[in-house]
Amino acid sequence: MKFGSKRTVAALRTKQTVHVRFRMYKAKKRWLIAGTALLLMPALFQPGQEVHADSKSPQTTAVTSQSGATAETTAKTATGNTQPAGTTTQNTAAASSSAAVNAASSATQSSASSIASSAVASTGDSAASTSDATDSKSLATGSAAVKPQTVTQEDRSLASAAVQTTSAAASSTASSASSQASLAAQSATTTQANTQAPANATAAESTQTIGDYTYSLDTANGTATVTGRANANVTDINIGASVTYNGQTFKVTAINNGAFATLNNLGNVNVADTVTSIGENAFAYSQFTGNITIENAIDVGSAAFASVKAVSVTLNGTANIGTKTFAYANLSGGITIADAKTIETQAFFGLTASSLKIDGQADISESAFESANIAGDVTVNNAQTIDKNAFASLKAQALTINGQTDIGEGAFIYAQITGSVNITGANTIGDNAFQFAKVTDAINVPDNVALGEKAFYQVYAASLSLNGAATTFGNQAFAMSRIGQVTINAATIDQQAFFHLYTDQLTFGDDVRVITDGAFQFIENTKELPQIDGKDNPKNQIDSLNLSANIKTITNAAFYAAKITVITVAPDSQLTTLGYQAFAFATVTSMDMPDSLEQIGDQAFYGGKLVKVAFGPKLQSIGNLAFAEFGPLGNADFSRATALETIGDSAFAYNTINNAIAFPAKLVSIGNAAFVGNRIPALKLNNGLQTIGDTAFGYNQIQNELVVPDSVTDIGKYAFVYNSISNLTLGNGLKTIGQEAFEANVILNALTIPSSVTTIGAKAFNVNLMPKVIIAGAPVIGKEAFSTNRITVLQASTAQPATPDALNQSADAYTDSAHVSLSDFFDVAISGVTHQDIVVSNIKGSNGVKVTFDTASKSFKMPAQTQGFSFDWSLKGNDGVTYTGHYNVHLDDPVIRAHDISLFTGQVWKPELNFIDAVKQDGTSVPLSELTWTVTDENGKIVSEKDKNGIVTGDVDNTQPTTYTVTYTYGAESGSAKIYYNQRLAASYALVGTQTTTATGQPITVDTKQFSLSLGEGFDAGTLQLSDLNFFDANGNQVAADALTATGVCTV
Repeated sequence: MKFGSKRTVAALRTKQTVHVRFRMYKAKKRWLIAGTALLLMPALFQPGQEVHADSKSPQTTAVTSQSGATAETTAKTATGNTQPAGTTTQNTAAASSSAAVNAASSATQSSASSIASSAVASTGDSAASTSDATDSKSLATGSAAVKPQTVTQEDRSLASAAVQTTSAAASSTASSASSQASLAAQSATTTQANTQAPANATAAESTQTIGDYTYSLDTANGTATVTGRANANVTDINIGASVTYNGQTFKVTAINNGAFATLNNLGNVNVADTVTSIGENAFAYSQFTGNITIENAIDVGSAAFASVKAVSVTLNGTANIGTKTFAYANLSGGITIADAKTIETQAFFGLTASSLKIDGQADISESAFESANIAGDVTVNNAQTIDKNAFASLKAQALTINGQTDIGEGAFIYAQITGSVNITGANTIGDNAFQFAKVTDAINVPDNVALGEKAFYQVYAASLSLNGAATTFGNQAFAMSRIGQVTINAATIDQQAFFHLYTDQLTFGDDVRVITDGAFQFIENTKELPQIDGKDNPKNQIDSLNLSANIKTITNAAFYAAKITVITVAPDSQLTTLGYQAFAFATVTSMDMPDSLEQIGDQAFYGGKLVKVAFGPKLQSIGNLAFAEFGPLGNADFSRATALETIGDSAFAYNTINNAIAFPAKLVSIGNAAFVGNRIPALKLNNGLQTIGDTAFGYNQIQNELVVPDSVTDIGKYAFVYNSISNLTLGNGLKTIGQEAFEANVILNALTIPSSVTTIGAKAFNVNLMPKVIIAGAPVIGKEAFSTNRITVLQASTAQPATPDALNQSADAYTDSAHVSLSDFFDVAISGVTHQDIVVSNIKGSNGVKVTFDTASKSFKMPAQTQGFSFDWSLKGNDGVTYTGHYNVHLDDPVIRAHDISLFTGQVWKPELNFIDAVKQDGTSVPLSELTWTVTDENGKIVSEKDKNGIVTGDVDNTQPTTYTVTYTYGAESGSAKIYYNQRLAASYALVGTQTTTATGQPITVDTKQFSLSLGEGFDAGTLQLSDLNFFDANGNQVAADALTATGVCTV
């Protein structure tokens, strides 16, 4: 039975194809074939769907893929009078479901297409298909409606079961194939529904075959829409500007939906500039051996060129490129887009091409080029916007973005660029725009751009160039990135912009003014070598960093814990402020402070590694903890700091400063613990200094003379505790002397307390060697302020109270038996009592000789040949204050006189400390410089000595408690004395370490191995335990060790 309409026959063949597939499901012995076909076509059939034909009208079965394509679409078949063979017909065959099968199959697996190839007819070629073999029951001729073959309920059940059996396998298809399947389904549905003439076509509209193509002609408007290919042998698709039919010329203005979809072995596509609209799926899944050129198509519909294969694509004047228009297109050449206005969502998703160029003020929508794989360069010129994820996961050789573009959130996230990224004029680069991108060569960011949060977070690149004074940074814009060379020329660098940057070279341009807010915290070089013995590997440090001349402020942890070895400063530097934690915990060993520097803020170099520091003439203040905490700082030079006024609390605490220090004239205050725990050997205080804070110079090695100038009004608690000051002068403006201010020194001189002093703290001068104290005023004096000295002359008649308990005085007297009264040994005038009121006890004569004390004459009595004796004494003033001591009386006529002394570990012994004098028989004195001396340890071994040539060898170890004997010699005469070293009552400690841990919300485990504890002066610290540590958050609140969960920096 023959039919005049070739399209009707084609439709019948496709109906038979569906019928054959149902029979495949039904044949029990061949169920595996159907299962395999379904496995390879997951987008065609989904669990729970039925494929069926309605007995009333022709149906087409649409496909639902995993991405949610249309479930089912119905299109009625237009009918008309049968025309003779070879003439144009107005009948349009019903598009079959085979087109959907073909499209979906090609989207998922090419083998599925081959399985169904015998049953598939391409929609665009349906008009040219012929068949004489048809089922007479399936189609009526003439004006009769086309009837589909009947599908039984059994067929539906078996088909449904087969679908369900293979659903698990189908669901495992890769996501990109799923997206392609969605496009295929959309293409198939749209193709079969739209390549027919509209059911309500009017007399003014008709579908005609003209030459190689079919057209829908609008005689009223004189326009034509291309609906398909009439000649299957045509390979080049050339759509001209006009066609003529029945003497009327029609302007070609559109290409219909699905017009050339799923065609193979095509050549080139050229579309005239009269065509302003290309419909959905128009060329979807077709394969071209040549080029595609579109001129002036204002609108290109959704999926119009989805999954096409071609050499190149040129779009000129295409205003609107629809959703998924070129999704998964595969081009061996390049693609050029000119003058586009809108590029819709996923328009070029999954594109493969050799190059991509976009010209014109386009809005590039979300995911428009996501997952594109471009073998060559990508160039975007003058785009208005590049929206969210527009080029996410892009692969390209080079990327160039020109013009005032706004780059949106995640626009190039995960991009892989084997060349360089050049952005010449972007206004904004949004949050996460290039996050996780990998760039083999350089990244060049435009001048004055606004960078979003994490815009280039964790990117890899060979170099970065960032210019423009007005450039702004979002939080952690380049954090965690690994970039070989970084050049920055923005006025303000902040917001942790380069947090933990890995770079080998960092360069600042002349526009940089302010570096703040953790901009370069934790930066290091790119080597990332392992730790050595639990400590950072020094080879991970950036060798050097130059601070350009125009930088004025570095503050707020800008280089916190930065791993940089040397920082150099431009000779004409304008740097005025090094603020809070500017270089705290940084590994910088050398940095010259510029002459322009005015402020050094709190903790600016806290925990740092500077070896020496010298301050310039404009420096006004040094903040709290500025250079503190157990660093190797060994030299601090204030000689040029002529404007310096304040030194903050703990500013230089616990370093190893071992140079003599002289303070400049304008210095007003020295804070608490400012220099505690160093090794300062000599100190000169300026006239103009007013206050010396608590423990300001405690636990140093200050020797020889210390003069407190008249300008000083207050000396804090422990200000000079545990030093080796041997000569002390107090200024006349002094008001308060704090508790233990000068305790444990070796003050030898008679001390005058000026009348200006109103308060002397407890133990202020305890444990020294002072022989005489004169208190000129009436201060309030704390307990034991002068205890454990050698005081025998104490004058404080007007003091209120006179003095505190001056206990444990120890003195030696060298005399003869004619001068042994109390008046020979004491000069006391305090609180209404004198030496006549002294009570003597525990008298012991040498060699067992009995010595007595005559209370009437206040003198001692002894037999002849007595060589000496000792006694204890006490004196109680009218105010109830008690003074006590011990006296050693030597009755020989010595050539050399020396006395025993007690020192604390860490204090420096000098020969003059034991030596009193050496007197010849004629009464003339011999200076110490002419004597030789020898110091022996407890075993009699010589540890240090001075020979007759004045050469001193050896050293007196002051690190351990022990006893030495010093013997002074002049000719045949000698004199000896003891040096007692006692353990310090207190010592400095050093707790060093930093632990960096990623907060997960769970309690953080503190690794005590990351911290080390050491004690000075011979103390053994033992093994550090977690219970030894206390933790405090940024607000100073104590935090339990098992509650460390929040991010931030905790103080240990």
